[in-house]
Amino acid sequence: MKKRNLNIKREFGSFNARNKSVWAKVPKIYLDLNEKKTIYSENNKSGVYRWTNKITGASYIGSSTDLTRRLRDYLSKNYLEKEVLKNQSIIYRALLKYN
Repeated sequence: MKKRNLNIKREFGSFNARNKSVWAKVPKIYLDLNEKKTIYSENNKSGVYRWTNKITGASYIGSSTDLTRRLRDYLSKNYLEKEVLKNQSIIYRALLKYN
């Protein structure tokens, strides 16, 4: 059997049930996580997110029905320290380790 090289393009978007249309969303990139108010206000919806560690190059992809709440948890040192005691989440430990 002959092998085929496939190029797969993924687009992020949302489905509008009223007019049955799909519209593409451009991913939002935050380089400075100290702009918490802006981050929270721009993400008051469900979605997919990706953390990339600038030091190791490792990345983590997750999703949430409430991105503001999820990002608020990730950016709270107290929350992360409490959660690390409960479970062995790699993302929580990495966020604490690399700030």
